[in-house]
Amino acid sequence: MVRIVIAGLLGGAVLFIWGAVSWVWVPWHQMAKLPQESIVQGALQSTGADSGVYRFPMMDPDAINESMSDEDKNVVREAFAMRHKEGPVGMLVYNDEGSEWMPMMMHVKGFLLDFVTAVVAATMMSMAVSSLGGYFGRVLFVLLLGVYVAVGTSMMNWNYMLYPLRFSLEMAGDSIAAALLLGLVISALIKPRVGGGF
Repeated sequence: MVRIVIAGLLGGAVLFIWGAVSWVWVPWHQMAKLPQESIVQGALQSTGADSGVYRFPMMDPDAINESMSDEDKNVVREAFAMRHKEGPVGMLVYNDEGSEWMPMMMHVKGFLLDFVTAVVAATMMSMAVSSLGGYFGRVLFVLLLGVYVAVGTSMMNWNYMLYPLRFSLEMAGDSIAAALLLGLVISALIKPRVGGGF
């Protein structure tokens, strides 16, 4: 357990540093400034929308009810499908209260999340370490966890949520690179003990 906690601390530190390098110095994660941003912000505030995640267009949940005929239901569905096809289509993460720009507590929470991530990876490795071979087998194990995360999140968002392909590939690459660095660190700490046991 002590080795897992130490691996979590060191691995979390590596993930935290990689996050800074990835978002500040690596030339990816390019997000464009919204044209006429202040107008869009004002329009959003005028809607009275609560903080949340919104996708548009969305079908009105009250647009179809059981009293409607199948033909009328199909008309509503086809109208929505046409709106979706014509666009624009998007997703909006919206906070109506605003927030400070990168406050210290955000970094503290970020490190804690990195620590938990590293502890989970180290725990999984400790459970499978006897079948992973040597050091590079353990590194590969964590790397494959990163591939799993990248495909299961970033590439799924590209497919289902229509995220831009370049953005999705960059996020996936970030996750895989982080997993590789994490694997290099925790694989030096989590290894089979002589005589069995962990």
